[in-house]
Amino acid sequence: MSSWPLTEQSLARTYQSSYDDAYESILDYRRVQSYRQTHPDASNYHVSKALELPRGRVRAWMDGAKPDALSAVKRAEELDWFDADATDPSDPLLGAFVRLLAGIYAGGSIRTSGWTPHWTSDGPIDEIRRSLRTLGIEYRRIHIHDSQRATELVPSSDGSLLGRSLFVLGAPIEDKNKSSVDQLPEYLFELPHLIQRTFVYIYLTYRQSGNQRTISIQENRSKSYHNSLADLITEVVTDSNSVTVGENGIYVSASAREELSL
Repeated sequence: MSSWPLTEQSLARTYQSSYDDAYESILDYRRVQSYRQTHPDASNYHVSKALELPRGRVRAWMDGAKPDALSAVKRAEELDWFDADATDPSDPLLGAFVRLLAGIYAGGSIRTSGWTPHWTSDGPIDEIRRSLRTLGIEYRRIHIHDSQRATELVPSSDGSLLGRSLFVLGAPIEDKNKSSVDQLPEYLFELPHLIQRTFVYIYLTYRQSGNQRTISIQENRSKSYHNSLADLITEVVTDSNSVTVGENGIYVSASAREELSL
């Protein structure tokens, strides 16, 4: 594939802004700081006039305010998230992001109120924990003693940043249903075979049942989504006929399950 989808620009654009494009606010902020380095005695009036920016905005930035998206971009840079190599199957960042993304599709969610991702513990939770650690994210379990709710794993640091980053990578937000989830992100089909297999492994681990040799994926998703997921699964198994799409979902044969070490 040509490039990793998570960039300064794509992350910044998940933020609301007085700008039409939130990333432009970061560029203007950097212009102001750069101008001040070469004109340290310039007033906010002179800076705003020289750069043709609103004086109130320049005054706030000169007094220490920053665009909301800038802190997220800086933190992602510190964690090296923009440097994931989508062509390298051994890149730990790539593998971690893809595992977490699969977990959101199959056994998790992202709430727009706070953007914090959640993963239920009835799946490959050790893989989710390992991926969070790889990305530099601390985590905790919630609802441990609540019999009415599933125990979930959530970030205890940088949760909003991670949720927004996963959204950029194609994770659905809020409810996952026929109208909100249409297909898997196209770039997944361009990733190295091992990384595709990683996504499929995490997804099917959430969907498998210990009492069944086959795997039946029955979700409230659109037919186009089921076709997209089935296409990805067939990319990583030997026999494409071992994966079929029916009216109610996807069926994975016992041979495919065995091949994927599920």
